[in-house]
This record gives sequence, C-alpha cells and structure tokens, in this order.
Amino acid sequence: MEALGKCGSAATLEQMSSVVTYRNTDTLLLLGQARGITGSGFGDPSERGTKRMVDLALQPAYPASARLMAANYLARAAKIPLDTFAGPLAQSAPTEPDPWIRMALATALGKVKRPVAIDTLVSWYAKKPTTG
Repeated sequence: MEALGKCGSAATLEQMSSVVTYRNTDTLLLLGQARGITGSGFGDPSERGTKRMVDLALQPAYPASARLMAANYLARAAKIPLDTFAGPLAQSAPTEPDPWIRMALATALGKVKRPVAIDTLVSWYAKKPTTG
C-alpha cells in the first residue's frame, strides 16, 4: 500500500482512503494505509485522505505505529486543511498518552487557524509537564 501511495494517482488515493473496514488488529494493513496516504498526500493531499488520517491518529484502539504515522502526516503535510478537525484535535491532543503521538498532534494543532486551537495550546503549555 505504501508503494501505491508513492506511485498511484489521485483516484488511487481516494480508493485507499475510503477503506474503513480494517480491524484494530490489522496492524500491517492500517500501517500500510497510513504510509500510502502519507506517500501520496505530501504531493497532492485529499480531503478523504486527511479525514482518514485524523481518524487513525485520534483513535486509541488503533495500533500505535499506524497512529504515529497518521499523526506525523497531520503535523508535516503542508497543504492539508485541518480547521475542520479543530475540535477533535483540541480534545484529543492534550490527553494522548503516547508522547510521540502527542507531540505530532500538538504540531498539527498549531496549524489550525481557529481560536480553540490556540486556547488549547496555551492552556496546555501553562500546565505542569507530565512524565512519559
């Protein structure tokens, strides 16, 4: 799936992004999907691909490897519109237990141009640091 993301067309990205039937235990399929969306999303991201990556990143039941790939996509991809996902990102990022995923979600939240994002980041910064 990673290769499809790097070599595929916009139609391939849409097809790959539309698969939501993988189970939480399908670690390699979910990671492959995240890598495929990442591979194609940096060039020409799609709304459906971004939504799928938000879903992967914010659902604790998914494997950490797929969640980390999705969170890093949200943090690093330049042309993705994250304002639509301001609420879920603001709610999930500060409470994420994995520090690597939390760091990527914080970076993604910093790209959101809505008051809820800055309010969340400022209040989060004001709190004592957590370990872990």
